[in-house]
Amino acid sequence: MTDEQVLKLHREIKKSIREFKGNINHLESAIGLIFVTEEFGWKPSLLIHDSRTIKNYEEILRAGDKDFSYRDPKRFLDVGPYAEKCMAWWLVQKGKNFWRAVRGQEPGIRQPTVR
Repeated sequence: MTDEQVLKLHREIKKSIREFKGNINHLESAIGLIFVTEEFGWKPSLLIHDSRTIKNYEEILRAGDKDFSYRDPKRFLDVGPYAEKCMAWWLVQKGKNFWRAVRGQEPGIRQPTVR
């Protein structure tokens, strides 16, 4: 990320924090996923979390940026520099269908393990 992008992201996060109401654990997780997704990419993030969790976190962060999405190609790479450390991504690369895995139709893929 450029310095300008980091500053913009910081402003968005601060606005989300100011406007947040609810369980602070969800806010912390939504913010943390930003930084993990930056390094792993949005595709591995979708394999680790179910779509309901991703949507919930996006809603939390939309207070800071109404168009926030973890799948925004202007914000995140689809596959980041550390994607290969993600077991779910590694398993999908072994020949499993990515979108079937995202939907939970490929058994044993959705796991939060990093090697």
